[in-house]
Parts: sequence; C-alpha cells; structure tokens
Amino acid sequence: MKQKLDQRIIDFLAKKGIDTPEKLEEFLNPTTEKMLNPFDLDGMEAAVSRIKKAIALKEKIVIYGDYDCDGISACIVLYRFFKKKGINVDVYIPNRFDDGYGLSFDMIDTIKKESNPDLMITVDLGVTAVSEVEKIKELDIDVIVTDHHEPAEKLPDCVVIDPKKPGQKYEFNGLCGAGVALKVVEAIDGRENILEYFDIVSIATIGDIVPLVSENRIIAKLGIEMLNKKQCMKSIEFMLKNLNLDEVSGTDVAFKIVPRLNASGRMSQGKKVFDFLAEEDETKLASLYSEILKDNEERLNSIFEGVSALEKEMDKIDLTKENIILLKGNFHQGVLGILASRICHDYNRPAIIFTETEEGTLKGSGRSLDTIDLHELLTKASDKLIRFGGHKMAVGVELEKDKFDDFKKELTSLLNKNVPQKAFILDEQYDIEIQEKDINKDFISSLKMLEPFGCQNEKPVFMLPCNALVVSQMKDSAYKHYRASTKFGKTIMCFNGAKHVSLLKSQTKKHLIVELENNTFKTKTYAQAILKDVYIKELKIGVDKEKETIVSLVNKFISDKKQGKVHYYQMHELENIIGSQNSLFGTIVVVDSKKVADRLSKFYPKFKNFTISHVPLKNKQNTILISHEYPVSVSDFSGYKTIIFTRSIFANEKVAFCEKYNVYAPSFRQNLEEELRTGRDISIMAYNIFKKHAKTVKANNIFEWVQKINAVEGGLSVSQLCFSLLAFVELGFMKIEFEPEFSVVLIDNPPKRELSSSSFMNKIASRR
Repeated sequence: MKQKLDQRIIDFLAKKGIDTPEKLEEFLNPTTEKMLNPFDLDGMEAAVSRIKKAIALKEKIVIYGDYDCDGISACIVLYRFFKKKGINVDVYIPNRFDDGYGLSFDMIDTIKKESNPDLMITVDLGVTAVSEVEKIKELDIDVIVTDHHEPAEKLPDCVVIDPKKPGQKYEFNGLCGAGVALKVVEAIDGRENILEYFDIVSIATIGDIVPLVSENRIIAKLGIEMLNKKQCMKSIEFMLKNLNLDEVSGTDVAFKIVPRLNASGRMSQGKKVFDFLAEEDETKLASLYSEILKDNEERLNSIFEGVSALEKEMDKIDLTKENIILLKGNFHQGVLGILASRICHDYNRPAIIFTETEEGTLKGSGRSLDTIDLHELLTKASDKLIRFGGHKMAVGVELEKDKFDDFKKELTSLLNKNVPQKAFILDEQYDIEIQEKDINKDFISSLKMLEPFGCQNEKPVFMLPCNALVVSQMKDSAYKHYRASTKFGKTIMCFNGAKHVSLLKSQTKKHLIVELENNTFKTKTYAQAILKDVYIKELKIGVDKEKETIVSLVNKFISDKKQGKVHYYQMHELENIIGSQNSLFGTIVVVDSKKVADRLSKFYPKFKNFTISHVPLKNKQNTILISHEYPVSVSDFSGYKTIIFTRSIFANEKVAFCEKYNVYAPSFRQNLEEELRTGRDISIMAYNIFKKHAKTVKANNIFEWVQKINAVEGGLSVSQLCFSLLAFVELGFMKIEFEPEFSVVLIDNPPKRELSSSSFMNKIASRR
C-alpha cells in the first residue's frame, strides 16, 4: 500500500517550491527519464567524439582525479566504463602532501614516463589548470577536463566539460565531479546503461554537499535504493556489511560511508581508496579496508586535537568586529576542511582554517553559510593569494605567510561592507510544529519518502512544545549524553546535552527543536526525537517570584584572581549603555527570570534585538541570559565584551573578570534591601529550617532546593535562605552533594564557629 504523506509534510514541501501534484510525484518518485540531455553540456560532443576514437583505436587512457570521495568516485565511474569496453586505462590520484591539489607539472612528467597515454581525462579538477594543460599538450597528449568547480575567466585550451561554465544550454549546474563523469558515460553509452554506476555516484553526490535537487536527487535516491538492494560494487557491499548497515539512509552515507572514503585522501594516499573500491577479491578487500580504518582513526584524532586548539583560539576572536573567522595553527592539512566546517557551524560565520606547509606557505580550507558566496569573496581578494579554488560553500586557498594579515583584513572589510550583521544572528528555526503523539514510527517512516537529505533538501526540523521532562544520563557515556522522557513516555535523546539538563527538568514552558528518527535496537524499532536546541517560551519558577535570584552565580564566580572594575548604573541609564555598544554581538545581560527579560524587551527598544537564552551563545550575539537555569562560569562569557547584571550583589561580591570585560551592575539599594537583611536571628531561623528539611528535600540545584523549602516554611526569602546556606557550608556546618541529586547534609558535631567568621556573610553585611 502506498504510504500517505502527512499534510504538514506536504505544506513543508510546498514552501520549497514542490507545490503541485506533478512536482510532488516527481520529487517522491524520481526516475532517470527526468535526467537532462548530456549533450547540452558545453564540450560534450567533442569529448564523446575523442573518447569514441580512443575506444575504437584501443588507445592508452589515463584518468586523473582528486583525492577526495568525489574525485575518487569519478575515477571509479570512468574506470569501470573503460574496463567494460576493454580499454587499457591507468588511474592517477595525487598525494595531498607530496603533489598538492589538482594537476602538477611533476605529476604530468610522472604520467608521461609511466603510462605515456594518448588521452588524459581529468575528473573533479582541472578547470583552472591553464598552464598545466598546456604542458600536457606539449607532450603530445590530448586532454579532456571534466570538473564542477567555479571556472576562472580563462579556461584551459582543451575540451572542458563543467556545468558551471557560463553560456551553455544545460539547466543544472549543481553536479558533483562524479556526476559529471556519469554524464560523460551517459553521452557515450546511453541512459539505459548508466544505472549500474548510481551506487558510487550517489555516495559522491551526498558526500560533496552539492544540492540534492534535479538530477542530483534522482542519482542520490536511486543510488541508495541500489545500496539497500545490495545491487552495488563488491567493495561497497563489503563496507556496508562491516558497518552493519542493513538499511542505508542518506545520513548513513554522509556520516559513516563518506568520512571513511575521505580519510585516506586526507591523511595519507587517496589511491588506496580507489584500489579498495575497484577490488573484488574478498581477502584483498579486507586488507585494504583495514588500512582505510587506520587512516580514519588518525583523522578522528587529528580532528579532536584541532577542535581543542581552535576553541582556545576562538577565545581571542572579537565577534563584534569579525564576520569571517580566519585562523592559522599547527593543524593536519587533511582535516582543515572539517575544522572549518565545525567553526562555521558553531559560530555561524564563514571560516577558513590555515596550516603552514613545508614550503613555508599557508594552506587553508574554508566553509561558508549558504547566504555567503565564499568563492566570490576570494575572487575579490585574489591578488593576495598564490592560488584558490572551489565553489560557493567550500574553498581551498594558499598564500604567503606575510600576506595573511592583509588577506584577513581585506576579507573582513569586504564582509562588513556587504553583509549586514543580522545575517549571522541565530534564530529559533524550525519547519513544522508537532506534538508528543507525532513521535511515532508511522509518522517518522513517512519522512523517509523525502530522503535522501542534504544540501537544499535538509532534514525537516520540528518544534515540540513541552514542560518538565524526566532526564537521566546515559550509561557508559564519556560525553555526558542524556535521555529525556516526556509526560507520555516519548524519548528525546540529548547528545552532549549537559548544558540543557536543568532547563529540561524545570517546569518552564519551552520549545524543543528536534529531529525525528526510528532507532532499531536488537530487532525492535523505537521512535525518538534528537534534541538540537531549547528555547524558553514561558518561565515558571514557582514561589516567591518577586525575589528570584541568580544564586548559582554566587559560587561560580568565586575567584582569587584580580577582579575587574564594575561600573554602576541607574536603571534609567541602562538603555544608553546598551545603545553605546553599536553591535548585534558581544553584549550579554544577566537576569534572573523570564519576567525580567520580557520587561527589558518591552520597555527598552534596544533589547528587542536581543536573544533570550538560558545559555551563553557560541556566536556571541547579543543575549539576555536567564542564568539561574544553568550555572554560568566566567569561561562561558568568553568572547563577549560587555556583561550587564541586573542584580548588583552578584557583580559586587563574586564576579572576578579579566580586564577585557566591561562589567555593569545597578547601583546598590535599588532592589536588594530585603536580600541583604542578614543577622544572627535570621541565621538561627535558617539553620533550624534546614535541619528540619535537609533529609527529605531533593532538587536539581540550590535555587530549586531553597524554593521548595520556602514554599513550605515561608518566613525567610529565597535569597536569605541561599545566603545562609552558603555561609553554613563555608563554616563547615553543612555540605552540599550533587549526585544523584542536589541535597544538603548536616555535619555531625560541626566545628564551633561564630557567624562573624564567615567571610561571605561579612561581605554581605558590609554592603548594607
């Protein structure tokens, strides 16, 4: 029975232009009949004529491809095709470290000496290799360039097939390198004979992050169907088996298959991946695959080291001024693109990451947002570069070390002039609102009709409104992964979700931004959501709302280091302070309730552009931080320039900031008289209250703990209870435990100490 799409999914597709029954049918059930005429590609007729001549005369052919998954896959397509035709063909894939990217004069000499071909066909590279092609021709070798990267103003003097060449009839310019190779085969051998190549071309198409629309969707969807039917090369079948992939999705291709096929090209020699893919012997496949896995392990280690180093470098970046991130360091060349992608994603900025070569130059790899054409940006600054290439979203670049600062300055200037700051603001973004009942196998299964997901066919993102969740840490998790359950037992996976735990547990009304998937474990399939982000909808604290406090900051900001200067303000001065920042980035306002955050946004126009959050944001956009939901440390503020507190005592007493921060706090005696009322009588009352309830009251944090007690006892404010508790802990009368829940333990036979010996209480009293 044909599965029916939920109306919300239909509406979602309609917003993407798939808005008629005909378009919907074509999207859901693509066929090769809708593929474009390969001869509309400029240069195809000449290429086909020359290749047919080579086949007829049994000429020696060399295929020369890039060392990434796309380039190697393109090599495989043409290699398989020529082998079917009985042609003597050699394949050359450059070594990233010895040969560099693209065609090189040394490699051309090697190819001439070793293979002496009549015809060389490049795949996934060559469109900018003007002088290199000239040398090949001087060696009496014919050349056909097939590529998909942005061409320069001058093309190589040979047959060039590239869907991005301007002025051609071909209606789609989004093919990857393997896709272009497939069109060459189609032009020679007919459309009816190309389906057998879809297995590897679908992997390349998804892996190269090209738009999964038009022909690319046809290739990717039909190719994955072949993988699931095991109608694929022996090598791919071997890989699927070793990855335990009985059913393959686009996500599996992107995150499990492609990284392994890319690993050797990144870390050692891409040719071993080609050898693996071309192999059919089971024993040899096992040996070659083990080498790929070793390279993949090295890749993962290099990424981990690189990310750690970059996080330290990002602390030095002023995101109020820099809308593009350029960093250099001692990184492995093979993972520069991955590191750039990570920075681009985390900080919502284009990023180029550089490392120094043995020749003393800087090589970099860049990734961009879909709204910013990074290749075009590099074109405008090309006078400072040795070479560059790529496309809108991904580039490679090389420059002299002494040009780095000038290059960075020019790119920053170009972006600042042409791209508004609001382009880098993160908003609450989702495609479809769902309810708990929608987290079910049938609804999620219907989403599979939209696969494969990728560029321009992103996986739908859902918004799930909810209140309190039951949260538990997953066993054997070194990365603090958590599992949350809704009221009706629906599962939400929270990978690296420690920062969200407190908010997830609270009664606060919130929007969970999630993806949906069916997870199969031990033959049983479960529906689950994957948490991407959390947005506060309506904060519900409980009792004593008027005396909410940022108590968690009291402990977090204790430091013996030099204390930065605190600037005190009157409330009527607050908007002027905000207005003086002149940036959508770099300012964080710390409040203790959603109520206060809403007031700021209502009464002060400048705050309307601030994002309300329970955690500091990595991209450092202006934020109103509701801090009691998440214990904030000084390091969390790294990258912000201005920190504004709306309660003075926490800035006064416990905030130890570096000089690079501008710290503001309201002038004393505005709203804290009650909170500062301390003394022996209050301390005795607090101690007796704690003694009465310590064994029975459990909570998620100190704030929630004293609230629970306050709700029962009254008499003392939440703040007074908090201050007293912290003083008792300092004096050794009590201790705080955090596992398995927050609790307070009274010390048997505590030391005899006067309240006046508490430095914390003395500081509070001195401020009265």
